[in-house]
Amino acid sequence: MTIDRIQIDFQCCGSSGPEDWYTVPWQQDKYLRDIASTRVRKMNIYHVTDVPFSCCDSNSPVTPCQHLDINNVAAHGQIFHTIHEDGCQLAMLDYFKQSLLLPAAIFLTCIVVIQITNVMLMRFLQTSVNNLEWASPGNQDGVSPAYIITQHPTKFAADVSD
Repeated sequence: MTIDRIQIDFQCCGSSGPEDWYTVPWQQDKYLRDIASTRVRKMNIYHVTDVPFSCCDSNSPVTPCQHLDINNVAAHGQIFHTIHEDGCQLAMLDYFKQSLLLPAAIFLTCIVVIQITNVMLMRFLQTSVNNLEWASPGNQDGVSPAYIITQHPTKFAADVSD
């Protein structure tokens, strides 16, 4: 039932398309009304052009859904596409991109910005303390310049003396 739920929720059919169901033994003999000549049995697996009802497109203007022997023009008069043509693999991949990857990327970007800000503030603190110790040893209450990119100490000494 999980596969049916996926196909209904994501509006898809099969892994890559409806053809994936043609050789999958998803129908048991006891549930089949007839074993017609269109149902070819090879190695105990039916090779048919049937898909589960969960592949039906509920938005299709044609009712009822033609999900059994879907390529048989003689049975249906003409082929109306009442099933989803897209596979669930791409539908689920798009879903995971939108619901997992995008929030994860936003979260990681926020973490990186916070870390860069933290490193910059720590660099300001480090250079301020180092400049204070160099300019006036023993004075812990003074004010000294802080910077991110290294300032040459001789330039700092010239700035302090002015």
